Amino acid sequence: MIKFGTEGWREVISKELTFENIAKVSQSIADYLKSSNKSTPVNTQKIVIGYDNRFLSERFAGCSAAIFKKNGFNTVLSATSVITPNICQAVKSMDAQIGIMITASHNPPKFNGLKIKAHYGGPAPEWFNKEIENNIPEKTVEYATSSEGVATSELIGPYIDYINKLIDFDKIHKIKQNIVFDCMHGPSYRYIDQLFGKNNKKIVRLRDKRDILFSGFNPEPIEKYMGVTKTAVIKHRAAVGIATDGDGDRVGIVADGGSYLAPHTVFPLLLYYQAKYKNLKPKVAQTISLGYLSERIAKQYNLDFEETPVGFKYITEKILKEKNVFGGEESCGYSMPGGLPDRDGILSGLTVLEMIGSAGKKLSSLVNDLQKEFGESSFMRYDFHLPEIIYDKEIFTKKVTGFISGKIYGKIVRQIKTFDGIKIVLEDDSWLLMRPSGTEPLLRVYSETPSRKTTSQLIEYGKKIVNSYFKNK
Repeated sequence: MIKFGTEGWREVISKELTFENIAKVSQSIADYLKSSNKSTPVNTQKIVIGYDNRFLSERFAGCSAAIFKKNGFNTVLSATSVITPNICQAVKSMDAQIGIMITASHNPPKFNGLKIKAHYGGPAPEWFNKEIENNIPEKTVEYATSSEGVATSELIGPYIDYINKLIDFDKIHKIKQNIVFDCMHGPSYRYIDQLFGKNNKKIVRLRDKRDILFSGFNPEPIEKYMGVTKTAVIKHRAAVGIATDGDGDRVGIVADGGSYLAPHTVFPLLLYYQAKYKNLKPKVAQTISLGYLSERIAKQYNLDFEETPVGFKYITEKILKEKNVFGGEESCGYSMPGGLPDRDGILSGLTVLEMIGSAGKKLSSLVNDLQKEFGESSFMRYDFHLPEIIYDKEIFTKKVTGFISGKIYGKIVRQIKTFDGIKIVLEDDSWLLMRPSGTEPLLRVYSETPSRKTTSQLIEYGKKIVNSYFKNK
């Protein structure tokens, strides 16, 4: 069974993720594109294909490219491993119909997968993924384990040009301290070399070579996997540590001194920079699992603000409709105003550097300024393993809502949001979110309050509510 998740298809290599299944998914995409564009000659249709540094990624990409070529598509295959945002940029700039990225993003090393990027340079809509999923060929599709003569193209240069138009490197060059870039063994090092030069002594590169085992860690830029980043920032007295995930669309930030900054600090910081220092007025769109600081900043600077369900595709929908949108999600993904309608770890990390250079302050000082003006923030997430999968989220929401009291630890419950799980908002903006996975026996409990102690208390409150649900089921 080939099933698409939040964005694309990911499975264990050689178990479900095989050359045969890559060929079947590629054939399903080709079939759909041909049937839905009968007025366009097939030989004018263009597909852009890229891949990351995972095991067999280049060969899976070649297999996919061969399928599209056989179906008459003008197929552009990357000459090297690339980051996912590069494929987004290439799809849009080349007026391609679809972009294919072979990657499992931040998942463990045993996984690989396939992401689909639409013509606008962002995630394909859910209906498109379902259409592909529902029309996977039942019969075996003839395939090759290489590109079978498909011409390759250098895609990185045009992406670098795109970045240079969005980032003020004169401001970045004002930073006197070292800068740590942790590529987590993804392809980001190719871009750092071109943007800053291979021999730039101020740039400290970490995990900047291909390693299909990712040094034994998941290539995810969260604090759990960024110990080496923090150590390097302290050792080299760096201004900042910037880590990008396995396919370069997410970013983790370590401030001077070695402290990890949660997305609930990074996203408001980037918004604060745009509103205060650049005098920009973007609409703010963030997933329900992000925090209250950005909403307070939006109110202060009269910016439109909206929460969406979890999943960057919802942010993309807002960007496509309203253009000038600054979007963010709790899992370290951000899109900049004026950029592509998708996450971009390189662009986000460079914007942090631009902010430091522009303000002329340490990143830790900028965090202090932010929290003095808009309040303290302490965020935690707990993954609650359940005795069974919660398939019906509506029933869960209705029952759990009945267990919520009017006051929690002495604070009045101001609002309960139920459009993606259950989010309880207290009178001081502190909040607790409970979201069932729907596909595995897992429930994620998120919380943000002004202190670690009260955040821990709310997480425990969430655990008690979940236990009550199963006891009374």
